[in-house]
Amino acid sequence: FGAEQIIKLDLCKLIISLLREEFSPASATTKRNLGKSLFGEICEYLSDNLDKKLRLEDMAHHLGISKTALKQLFREMVGYGACEHFIKMKIDRAKTLIREENYNFTQIAEMLGYNSVHYFSAQFKKIVNMSPTEYAGSIKALTGEAEKFSQ
Repeated sequence: FGAEQIIKLDLCKLIISLLREEFSPASATTKRNLGKSLFGEICEYLSDNLDKKLRLEDMAHHLGISKTALKQLFREMVGYGACEHFIKMKIDRAKTLIREENYNFTQIAEMLGYNSVHYFSAQFKKIVNMSPTEYAGSIKALTGEAEKFSQ
């Protein structure tokens, strides 16, 4: 009779411990992986919408999370805010378009959702530490030097 009760108690303890593990708060690793997944999803969303003016509310709504959670996610993943990351993504795209030499600065600004080429230039200079014109000139100079060495 005693042995039967001990077995029942041990089984109950086992079941309770299994349930606690299953329903316990996510571990740090799980949270980190979830954060990376959310970050990847929002970066893809931002990349697909470089031609638009997105606000923090738009980004948070797309993910289905609060603005505070979105801010915290970006601070943890890249060390700065979501809007700043979006601007940097736009400027990286602008640098690519400038290197391709298919569009002028006004067209590039419009393609990236800027109403003003002046505002685009100001943001470009803030991020790259040179104006779009200076950047284009530096690329041409580097390309010219590379051609000299290849001949």
